[in-house]
Amino acid sequence: MTTFILFTIFSAFRRPSMSALVQDSATDENKKLLYRMDYWLINLSLAIGALLGGLFYSEHKSWLFFASAMVALILSFLYMKYIEETNSFIRKKEHNNVFVDLFIAYQTVVKDKRFVLMVIGTMFIATVELMTSTYVAVRLHKNFETIYLFNFEITGVRMFTIINLVNTITVVSFSLLIGKWLDKFKVSRILGFGLLMYAIGYAVLTSANMWWLIIIAILIATFGEMIFAPIKSAEMLTLIPKEKRGTYNTFSSFTFSGAQLLSNGSLILGTYLNPYAMSVVVFVIVTIGATLMMNSLFKMKKINIT
Repeated sequence: MTTFILFTIFSAFRRPSMSALVQDSATDENKKLLYRMDYWLINLSLAIGALLGGLFYSEHKSWLFFASAMVALILSFLYMKYIEETNSFIRKKEHNNVFVDLFIAYQTVVKDKRFVLMVIGTMFIATVELMTSTYVAVRLHKNFETIYLFNFEITGVRMFTIINLVNTITVVSFSLLIGKWLDKFKVSRILGFGLLMYAIGYAVLTSANMWWLIIIAILIATFGEMIFAPIKSAEMLTLIPKEKRGTYNTFSSFTFSGAQLLSNGSLILGTYLNPYAMSVVVFVIVTIGATLMMNSLFKMKKINIT
């Protein structure tokens, strides 16, 4: 438990810094490609990690953890030795108490309504994907009727595994190709279309019990995510002042924590609502998130925050 807590704390320090480094390397010309590659590599690493975990966790757990620790140490060494910050902004100490400086820094971010709306919108949208591991997983375990395909038994638990497998394989196989094809279209329309596919896919997945409908739903949701996720990351960069990227990215990291909290709440809500009502809830959540995101990026005017 102590190790997990320490890992969580240090990961919280690492993510904003890594995001800022990526943003420092982005330009108007390469940001779309940069975030497509970032999205693809993240999903590829998750696929490799899941594969290695599935192969070695039961019989070679200690060696698996040791190898993971060694990889983390090697990466830390490579980061310190070879990565140079292209932009260096060091915040001056303005008060004797560092916590006062932190409070003022975050207060500045909160005043940026465009960015705050973007973070809240992203949180709502991420909530729906995380609900797959909470509400949808529990529902399939309880309600999915076991079927046999080519003498292979597919239970609710295995159906949930298949959902994750289809999602990962689709992203790794098609995300770069789709991103290149989408460059010819208007950003706002493509972003809206991707979010609509995402909403429809996850709304259907939330209540579907037929295996073929589940597969179709996760494919629609995954293609929608592949369309909007890299675009969202690239466009979000325009909302972040260069000299305040660390603070903004730290504030943005609360997106995942908030989404986890809301997705866990779906288990409680699911005890009162039937699956079809939950599908409506999912669609509404994505619609709210998409509206906030689109308004933040394309409707509201950027203001100077001091």
